[in-house]
Amino acid sequence: MVGEDCSEKNIQTDLYIDKKARLVAGDRNKLKQVFLNLFQNSIQAMEHGRTLSIRTRRSGDNVEVSVADEGCGIPERDMERVFSPFFTTKSHGTGLGLSISKRIIEGHVGGSLTVESKEGEGTTFKISLPSYRRNSGNRPSL
Repeated sequence: MVGEDCSEKNIQTDLYIDKKARLVAGDRNKLKQVFLNLFQNSIQAMEHGRTLSIRTRRSGDNVEVSVADEGCGIPERDMERVFSPFFTTKSHGTGLGLSISKRIIEGHVGGSLTVESKEGEGTTFKISLPSYRRNSGNRPSL
């Protein structure tokens, strides 16, 4: 989805998918929107290249996905507002991407989206979603 953008900015990708954490129950298109937003934010935060890491792992009945960049990080003073509608530190954009992403993830029963960041070192977004189970009646998304 963002391979060309990564190439243009000299960003390496590091992808690890746990074979036990491949399928989640959810809305494929909405989840795609979330991941695209997180990837784009990470790419924008890494103006001088570096690495974008995407990892999945099984955690109990959930699948956890982390999207981590080695970019500029989020200042501590902004951490409590990062998911607020219309909040942005960029000169462009609406400030809606992260608030919409959080609403989408939390709209999936048992879903959560959190952030950890250190200014000057990078940011990690963590998504937790229920794993797909064949007998549950829900359909896989990823």
